[in-house]
Amino acid sequence: MSCRSEVRSVSPTLADYTITKIERGLWLRPGLSRKDRSIVTLAALLANGQRISMAHYFNNALDEAMKPAELSELVTHLAFYAGWPNAFAAVDVLKDNYIGLDAVTLGRALRARKARRAA
Repeated sequence: MSCRSEVRSVSPTLADYTITKIERGLWLRPGLSRKDRSIVTLAALLANGQRISMAHYFNNALDEAMKPAELSELVTHLAFYAGWPNAFAAVDVLKDNYIGLDAVTLGRALRARKARRAA
């Protein structure tokens, strides 16, 4: 249940907090770039085995100019600190989200995703 409308249908206040406190608050603070925030967030999610949010934040990282190879390296690096099972859980999420795609296919996939978000 990561879709904004699904969250809103179950917990409107949680959906509002997500937008106002996280998206329009925390993520816009000075001091860290959005790419750096993506790395930190993904590290925390992976370390805690929080699969439900990983795809969303992997997609955010790609939006912030991280390359699929960088995401792969992030998972590999974190395996040593957060554990192999958590890293393999992230691999399971990533295998469905752009890893291994060539640049042209990745570009098409990202443009299509952005168009769906805008709709």
